[in-house]
Formats: sequence, structure tokens, C-alpha cells
Amino acid sequence: MPLLRAGASLVIMRAAALVGFLTAGLLVACGDGVSPARYDVFTIELVGPSEGERVFPGQTLTFRTRYAGDLVRNLQLKATFTHESSGESASVQWSEPPQDTTSIDVTRRWTLRHEFLERSGRIRVQLQASVTSTRSGSTPWEAESQSVFVELYPTLDSLEVRLPTDQPLPYGTPIEFQVTGRDLWGDVDVTVLNVDTGANVAGLEEVLPFDGSQPSLGGSWTMRARELERVGTHHLRLVARYGDIEVESDPIAFVVTHTLDEVTSLVRYADGRLGFPTVPYPRLSEVTELGVRISGTQLVGHEITVNDGPPVRASGDEIDLMVLTPTADDFGDGNGRKTYDFVVRSGGIERNASVTLQRWGIEGCAWRSSDGRPLGGSENVDRGTPVVMHALLWGFPDTTTNWFFFKSPQAEFQIWEADPGGRPAYGENGLFENNDDEVESFDADIRSDETEARWTTVFGDELDPLDLHLNTAEYYFEVKLEDQVCTSGEILVPSG
Repeated sequence: MPLLRAGASLVIMRAAALVGFLTAGLLVACGDGVSPARYDVFTIELVGPSEGERVFPGQTLTFRTRYAGDLVRNLQLKATFTHESSGESASVQWSEPPQDTTSIDVTRRWTLRHEFLERSGRIRVQLQASVTSTRSGSTPWEAESQSVFVELYPTLDSLEVRLPTDQPLPYGTPIEFQVTGRDLWGDVDVTVLNVDTGANVAGLEEVLPFDGSQPSLGGSWTMRARELERVGTHHLRLVARYGDIEVESDPIAFVVTHTLDEVTSLVRYADGRLGFPTVPYPRLSEVTELGVRISGTQLVGHEITVNDGPPVRASGDEIDLMVLTPTADDFGDGNGRKTYDFVVRSGGIERNASVTLQRWGIEGCAWRSSDGRPLGGSENVDRGTPVVMHALLWGFPDTTTNWFFFKSPQAEFQIWEADPGGRPAYGENGLFENNDDEVESFDADIRSDETEARWTTVFGDELDPLDLHLNTAEYYFEVKLEDQVCTSGEILVPSG
């Protein structure tokens, strides 16, 4: 009997060990009872091209992404470019709008374009898609499309420059250039190298948009840059670049015989004074002529033009040229300001200056009592009191009547009741905000540089929960005349 009991104990121990092993395996497989995320379909494919097919930069490819399975989010897309001979690669990524979904079936178009494709040789192109299950701790699932290939061997064979005359060329002379090459499926950048300094000339760049079909492209170029505008001869080369390859032109020499160093606008005032504008917008009525002061280096004896007018030979390194007499006819209808631009050219160099004149304006606007006394800032005025809205003007013509009843010009006065929310912006719905309220508006004639409108005060403040304007109403007005606007100070109208 003791022997039988010992054997039974051994069987029981072995059975318990087996049950424990099976239980542990189930827990590992099921994640403590939670089944793992799964999907039935997840693919991305290029529509049309087969595996290994040749494609070209700039080509538009269509691809389709499909998914069916458990809830996922964040559909991410990536295009990978791999240079087969070197193993180097680059990629570009984008994504679909974020959403949680159990089903995806989208077709998109994508243009094959990347600077990596400017390399010589065979480049594999492949699309990848990834999604991530919404279950905690999930890692992204990935799918790949078939591979296609870009196989190009680009060359820049020549950069030819055609010159209109023998060198050195006068500065500012246009030149013709042409870039020739093969397998160029993108922009070729053309820059200018200053041979004397070894650096590129800032601001001088051209782009030639090759698309693989042209053996050559070029154009006309007038090369101007501040750093070249120094008296002397400047030696330059054009440099064309595509990816890692480049080609240079033969040297080009430009000569600068003189310079325009500075051009500023000049004003001749009615009293005969000549000088620079002393205010941002000189008044038209006070100005009789406009022109420019030109300063340069070795300028004497060289021809200068202003706004493509007749050439004038410089009598010194600094000269004044009066160009025009401004009039009200220069101004657009309803415009109070006019900008006069001056373009000065000499020896291939160009400089600009400008001055803006103002032909009318509003000096100021304020409330007045009915007997003409100015009302001070935030002065109390009993309701039912006649007041005057007054504006002092300059430059405006007096109001005239056309066709018996059309008046022009006229000022528009608008009265506003001030509230904490201020003036609502144009188109703003202030239904639930305590914004300023428009009270009344008037049209008024202009007489001898003045205009005014009369109003009798009222109390029209709103009751608001903050009790900010319960006892007084605050009023201001705005006067508009053509393109000019003036806003007055406030008067206070008590409720009692």
C-alpha cells in the first residue's frame, strides 16, 4: 500500500505540472485573455505599372491603398528612393486625414518628383503604407507596393554665352545664354560666379525648367547687382547645376565706367525753396515742381535719363534734375494721395526714388456747443442740448450742386454711442456683445475748408450687467470725406 500511494502522488504531480504549462501558454498566446489585433486585407499598389517598370521624374502615378480589419488609425504613406549601385536612399512622407476606421479603400495620385532623382544611375522607387491598431501597445503594420525604376544618366554638356559685342561689355548689356544636356528632368539652376572674388553674385539666379524633352534651354539676361556696380572691370562666369553635376561658361568681362550712388527725391516749394521732403506727404498746394538729386562716381560727362525721358549729360558728380509739375489731375478720383516714382538710369545702373503728395485732408474734428465753444474731452452735456459736429479741412473744394440736386463733395458725419466692446469689425455679428452703437448720420456741405452738422443730444445708453454706463451715455462722431476720416473725442450725456 505505501508503494501504491507513492506512485499515485507522482502521477498527480506530473498532471499538475502539465496543467500549469498549458495555462501559462494560453495566457501568453491570448494576452491575459485579450485576443491580438488582426486584419484581413492591407495592401498598397501602383495602378498601372508592373514590377520593375521604368518611370520618369514628373510622371503622375496612381496608387490604391486598401485595409479591412480591426479598428486602426493614422494611415501614413512614404515613398522611398534607393540608388541601386551605391545603396544610398532618400524618402518623402505624407499622411491621410486622421480617423479611426475598420475599412480603407482610397485611390490617390502622386507626382514623382524629388532631388534624389537627379542622380545618375538606376533608382528604385517604392511606396509604403502603415496603420496602427487602436489597441494599447500596438506597433504599426506596414505594406509595400511593387517597385518601379527611374534610370537616367543626366549630363550637362555645355553652357554657351553669346555676346553682342567684343569684351569688355558695357555694364548692363544683355547677353544670350544656352544650356545643353541630356536626361534633364528638372530645373537647371544658373548662377553667376565672380571670378575676381571666387563667390557667387547674390541676387543673380535663373532657373531653366527642363522636362526631359528639350536638348537645350536658355534665354536673355541683363545682369545687374549692387556688388558689381563699382568702377572697373568685372570678370564673371555663368555656372549651370543639375543635381551633383555642373558646367561653366567661358569668362565674361563687364566694364563699369561710372556709377549712380544715390538718388533722392526733391521738392520745389511755392516760395522757391528747393530741398528734400520734410514731412511724409507734402501738400500739393505748396509744391510747384518735383525732381531728383543724383550723386555718383565719375559721373561727369555721362548721359542720365529719368523715367525714360531725354538724356541729360551730367555736369558734375552731383546734379539736380527737376522733372515735372504736379497737378490735381494726376490724382485718381477720390484719392487724396499720389505717389510719384522716378527711375534714374546711366551706364547700365538703375536707381529709384519716390515722393508722395497729398492734395486734401482733415486737420481735426471736435464737438462744439451751439455758440461755437469747443467742448472739452468727456465734458458733460445735458440731454436735449443742441451741439455741433465740426471738422476743419484743407484742400477740398466747396460743395457744388449738379443737375439741381446732386451735391459733391459732401462730408458724412456718423454719431456713435461708446460701449466697452468698442467698434465692431466689418461684417462682425455683435448680437451678444456690448459694442458701440451707431446712433445717427448726417451729410454736410463744405464751405471755406470747414464742414459741420448739428445734433440734439439724447440719452441712449444700454443697461448692462456690469453697470459701466448706467448713468451716462458717451458719444463720439466720425467724419468721412473722400478717403479721409477723423474721429472726435467724447461727450457725456447724463441720464437725468
